Amino acid sequence: MVEIARSYFVDLHTPEPNPPERLAAKAALLEEVTQAYSGLPPPEDPASGPFTAEEVQAIRKRMPNTAPSPDGIQYSFWKALAAQAKEQDLIPFWDTLLALTSDLRAHSTDRCRFKDANISLFYKKGDPTLTKNYRPISSMNTDCKMWSNLINGHTDLPWLVSVLTAMGVCKDLIAMVKDHTHRCRACVRINSGYSSPFPLSCLLYAFSLEPLGHQLWNKIHGISVLNLPPAKLMMYTDDTNLFLSAARDNIEEVANCLESTSYAIGCKFNLDKTDVLLVGSDRHKATTQEDRVQLPGAYMLAPRSPLRVLRVWIGSQVQAGPRWAQILTHTKRLIGQWNAIGASVQNRVLIAKLLMQSQCYYLLDRNGIPPKTLTKLSNLINRFVRRRYSLLPY
Repeated sequence: MVEIARSYFVDLHTPEPNPPERLAAKAALLEEVTQAYSGLPPPEDPASGPFTAEEVQAIRKRMPNTAPSPDGIQYSFWKALAAQAKEQDLIPFWDTLLALTSDLRAHSTDRCRFKDANISLFYKKGDPTLTKNYRPISSMNTDCKMWSNLINGHTDLPWLVSVLTAMGVCKDLIAMVKDHTHRCRACVRINSGYSSPFPLSCLLYAFSLEPLGHQLWNKIHGISVLNLPPAKLMMYTDDTNLFLSAARDNIEEVANCLESTSYAIGCKFNLDKTDVLLVGSDRHKATTQEDRVQLPGAYMLAPRSPLRVLRVWIGSQVQAGPRWAQILTHTKRLIGQWNAIGASVQNRVLIAKLLMQSQCYYLLDRNGIPPKTLTKLSNLINRFVRRRYSLLPY
């Protein structure tokens, strides 16, 4: 199973060679991005240069409990070490960490397996014998995570190096991102076994899609209400919402833009998971026929239907009921699986946070939760983590 998982993730994270036509498409797209951003004013006082003591001290607030990493060191160890150094009047731990950041900047991070990671697989849905139905959770060394937090503090999110260059980002930040993502390796962990290490593609995603958003923004006229600026698109992680005008936007041109830009970037826009909802007056929706929306694979929703965004039904509290029932069933199934396998207290806490509570937060924020469902979920998760007679704090 370890070798099967390793082969799957090696194939998944190994970039395919670029054919000449894709290289040309990439170059043309980056040239457009460069022209679009070259005239924009730079940000005021961007963070650059060596890290400060205040930035290092701020990391303490971003050191939660974490899953085991290749070196086995958790955040609690660093916190205890910092407290002990303070009690014994030694060199403050945070001063030492600040000195380490200067060393990493000067001599790179490609040493001592600093950027290694373990990938643990959690069953998600579908056939449990297929590797693709398991959610990978990557656990990096905690000192590398602290270094990553500092870099993220100098930029909102990491950008792909080519997009960074096209947008005119400072060379100092580009150099850190390039070094931080160079030769990252990971091992797949299944039960107590680990695969041999393999290169892990850099997990830089959101800003690599910035050119797609740029192209769509220029292609779409959007929908305007009460003379307000038009709504054109909304992008969050891998979810995209487009707002198209039936009178001014050409669906076919938008679809071609999606296809050509995605090809240049190296991603795929999944039309099989795309819903189309007609908005506007009843007369407009009655006269707009399906043949005017040519998106092969997309599903045309009935008029007045709620719209599902990130698995949440917008526009209908009633539709949230079945989703809560689904989450409740999924939680029971997860608990049954992990009770059969067995897990330590620390792992049960991790499983509850990653696989159970995480299912609830977004829906809870958008639609609320019925009191009975809240009670059932709380009792299920609490009993799973603490067991029936545990004295473990809540």
